[in-house]
Amino acid sequence: MEFNKNYLSTYYKHIQTDDNFPEAFLYELFLVGKMTRDKETVNEIAEYIEKYGTVEINAAFKTRSKLPEKGDDSEKILNSFISFTLKDPLFPLGKLYAKLGFLQVFVNETLAEKLEEQPEVIQRFEGIEKLIIEIDLQDNILEQFCNIKTIKSLEIEGSYQILPETIGGLENLEELELDLEHLQQLPISFFNLKSLKEFSLTLSIKEGEQPFALPNRFHKLTKLVELNFYDAALEDISELLFPENIKEIGFYRLKNIKKIPKSIVSLNKLEKLSIFDCADVVELPSAELMLHNLWMLRLQKLPQIHCVEDKYLFLPNIRSVRLDENVQISNGNTVFENTELSISNISLLEYVLNHPENFPKLKKLKVTELYDFSSITVGLEQLKSLESIEVFQLKNSEILWRHLGKCSQLSHIKIVHADVETLPEDLRNIESLAVLEISDCSNLVLYTNSLPARINDFKIMGIKELVSGNRLIRTERTYLDSVPIQDLKNFFGHFVVSKLLWSITGGEQFSEEDLTQYLPEPEKLKELKSYGTTAHFQDVLKYCAKLESLCLANNNQSNLPINSYPAKQLKELKLKLYNAGNLEVILGNTPNLKTIFLEHYRVANSFPEVRLNQLENLHVSRSSLATFEPLEAPALKNFSLSLCYDFNMEGYEKLAKFTRLKKIHFNGIHDDVDNVPENITSLDLTELNLGYHMKAVPEYLKKLQNLETLYVDNIDFDHLPTWIADLPKLTRLSIDGCSFKHSVPEYFQKLKLKELKYYISKFKGSNMSPEKYKFLITPGYTILKKEFSNHVNTYF
Repeated sequence: MEFNKNYLSTYYKHIQTDDNFPEAFLYELFLVGKMTRDKETVNEIAEYIEKYGTVEINAAFKTRSKLPEKGDDSEKILNSFISFTLKDPLFPLGKLYAKLGFLQVFVNETLAEKLEEQPEVIQRFEGIEKLIIEIDLQDNILEQFCNIKTIKSLEIEGSYQILPETIGGLENLEELELDLEHLQQLPISFFNLKSLKEFSLTLSIKEGEQPFALPNRFHKLTKLVELNFYDAALEDISELLFPENIKEIGFYRLKNIKKIPKSIVSLNKLEKLSIFDCADVVELPSAELMLHNLWMLRLQKLPQIHCVEDKYLFLPNIRSVRLDENVQISNGNTVFENTELSISNISLLEYVLNHPENFPKLKKLKVTELYDFSSITVGLEQLKSLESIEVFQLKNSEILWRHLGKCSQLSHIKIVHADVETLPEDLRNIESLAVLEISDCSNLVLYTNSLPARINDFKIMGIKELVSGNRLIRTERTYLDSVPIQDLKNFFGHFVVSKLLWSITGGEQFSEEDLTQYLPEPEKLKELKSYGTTAHFQDVLKYCAKLESLCLANNNQSNLPINSYPAKQLKELKLKLYNAGNLEVILGNTPNLKTIFLEHYRVANSFPEVRLNQLENLHVSRSSLATFEPLEAPALKNFSLSLCYDFNMEGYEKLAKFTRLKKIHFNGIHDDVDNVPENITSLDLTELNLGYHMKAVPEYLKKLQNLETLYVDNIDFDHLPTWIADLPKLTRLSIDGCSFKHSVPEYFQKLKLKELKYYISKFKGSNMSPEKYKFLITPGYTILKKEFSNHVNTYF
């Protein structure tokens, strides 16, 4: 077991079983002894250290300085460690600091003063991984810090003119950030940093200062993948070489450089290149580009660059280009291999549309956040090979769509937040269109006569109006949300659909006419989900003979029923706010149901007397049902009730009749249910959610030996029952809203939970101290969750 400051007693017991105890653990014992408040443990450790330790470690341990019990005050701990080191020169300050979870040291003025008085302490910092220095240190102090081999990340800011050559000895250094306005040169040893992956250099630009000379040796740093220069006047860097594996290069606010290093063009692993606010740059390398992996290019605030060659902007994997609007793009008559482009610059879009011959393989185009199309003279019809178009947040973009139907290969159209008012009639000619998705286009009037005869996925949300025509439209999946349709009869009369999800907002017109009677091919409909009114689907079971899933939210609370017809094919029934009294008749005609959801069902207090041999899942919420005894469901596996306050202890006891039940969930039931009926233990449950009003968890629940998930939420425990720790298959435990008078004992470590559910509120006063439940967590294994990963939403 690794040292863990949250499990001191467990760790202390564990190391006592080691053959090399206590000699091999003296400094770990030191930590435990200084952190624990258990006097017996402190006395035992004092005896071990006195018997097996040196005079120096004993002197350090006998100091009155204690460490914070929770190990959460890094500054106090570091100051204490320094005082221990002054007593014991071998005290492994850095390694013990890391064991407490602190891998970073920030050198402030207070720490610097201590180290300048006792510089020999610095060598004991071995073990830290990140060092941040933002003040000027004495040369010998900085030099000694650069001898700490474990440092992986180093940040230095200040007025240093030179850096110690010892910096090159940081063999594990991976990240180096220098913000040094007076730096004269990089140390010669800098290029010995063979592990360096990221380097950034920030200087300053001052009138009259000599330009900073960058040594042409960066290519020697073979592991370097990220290199950035900021705020500097540099000598000529046009011949600068880079390591072949570099992935990111950035030049920001640089002065005096006229040319970008020409070697950049051959970096075939480069992914990101930024040249920003470099006023003296007059040209970019003109050689053949080999930047096959470049996906992000930024060329902005370069006042002397008036034109950029197209080859820079349309590299094979380019996804993001940031370019000043006034920069022209020169056409090199290059045939590009791009199959995808993402454009958020009007100049780039203009170039692509004006030179479609350069993009014969372009199949997917994404256009975002463009508001001025005055320079655009042609539309998307230019791109004949286009298969997918996605646009987000466009204004005044009508010209793009005028002849969209000429894109005969289009299979996917997605339009989000665009002020387009209509789509062209020739859209109907695109026989390959599989997906049409439009959302939040409040000015759009969509005419079905403009649509292709067949669309697999038709998803429309938040448009001005859908106008139904006289053409038959076939879809596999249709999703309509907040879409006004004036002539519903005509719309349904010209629509063939397999899966329909239709959400009607309060501002749209409800009718009391069944609409399924107008479907031209009602037998095609297999799934129907509607948020609106049952009135629209009164005879859905009559006309839609192959319907497998019916989900109706009767939001306008119509009293009209769903008329019952034999529907053996129906597998799922979900009803919300259903007010009619014929549920028993409906269920009697749907004998093969596997899943039932009822929400806001207040017509009866007893579940209908029916036999459903295939029913496996029954979920009820906000309903008046008090008992399920009349139901015969021999295959029922999952049962849940939420906010059903009429369901009482008597109804709970009757659940034992469902002998195949595996999962029971309660979330708000009658107040008299403050216990679990003992007959429930006759079920072979794998999951049990007790509910909200339990006074205790009865011990007879330990009979549920196959429990994998247990919720004991909102119970005030004196002691969490230890039999829970003995459940052999328990892997998930929820303690939401619980309070523990006494901390969970170490015995619970045997559980080795995969997940512990405990919601930690942002209002800290309502949270239990982690000390109370820490032994429910196996370090490095148990995950603390707000919701279990296998949670199933049982709401409509």
